[in-house]
Amino acid sequence: EGLYNLEKILQINQAGRYRYSLLENEKDTLGHFGVHITAPNSIQSLIINNAPNFETKYLKNWLVDQGFAVAMRSSISKDKFKTDFYNQSSYPLNRLNAAMLRPIDFLLIPTSALMQMDKAERNTLHNAVNEGLGVCVWMDMPLDEIPSNIQRRWLVFNMKKGTPEISLPINK
Repeated sequence: EGLYNLEKILQINQAGRYRYSLLENEKDTLGHFGVHITAPNSIQSLIINNAPNFETKYLKNWLVDQGFAVAMRSSISKDKFKTDFYNQSSYPLNRLNAAMLRPIDFLLIPTSALMQMDKAERNTLHNAVNEGLGVCVWMDMPLDEIPSNIQRRWLVFNMKKGTPEISLPINK
């Protein structure tokens, strides 16, 4: 009698179909139920840094522990990079291009690295975003030091005057 959290009772670590029986005691079966476990979708992430930092290291470790593919590119000096690959094969990361970005689901990049890219590389990145690439640009420098063309394209989202507010219910 009552509700049970099956997530804590059923410790299933492999995808597949399973059939379970609910027992009232050793002799009486209350019923049967099926469980279909699917493997999580694999996420391919690219993390670009000007220098390694705690935040991206922590995120990288978490993604890798979850079994996701992660590529990292950190600047060593102008046009020289250190690259690391986890849960995937390596590939050239010196310059972003459309073919290389196509399988990537998510890119994490600081504004300073975005500013260091030339216009062609930023355009390639912008086109990839239009094709579905998820991007998180984090502010690693004051806004007034970022050129207005980069602010408009990557950081500022203008809302038209009169845009209705969005209200979300609060769960109690």
